[in-house]
Amino acid sequence: MFYKKQKLGESVSDKEALEILGRGEIGRWPAYVLLLEEQNLVKRTDKDEYVLARNLSQVDFWSFFTALPYPLPLRQDVQNVHDDDEWMEKIGPALIESNDYLAAKLSIPLSTIFEEK
Repeated sequence: MFYKKQKLGESVSDKEALEILGRGEIGRWPAYVLLLEEQNLVKRTDKDEYVLARNLSQVDFWSFFTALPYPLPLRQDVQNVHDDDEWMEKIGPALIESNDYLAAKLSIPLSTIFEEK
């Protein structure tokens, strides 16, 4: 939403963000905004709304993700998103592929990690 609004020269209000996130996220919205502000992705305006503060062609998903305190969505998470979730539609296949790769590489018994050589 920030990206689309920025292209129109508009800002995003808390109300607009919560309409997209859903009422279940009301309590988490301040934390989301803080994360975006800490990454210098959004800034608060004088009207107490938010605007995109960086050119997103200069920010890659991996850099964005590694700065977040959340894990990558797993295969089942990707499959349980809303049908109109545009960003997941684009990044979802890469997340599934990454999840499958990590599962294949890291599905080793813990005992082998701790066995002495």
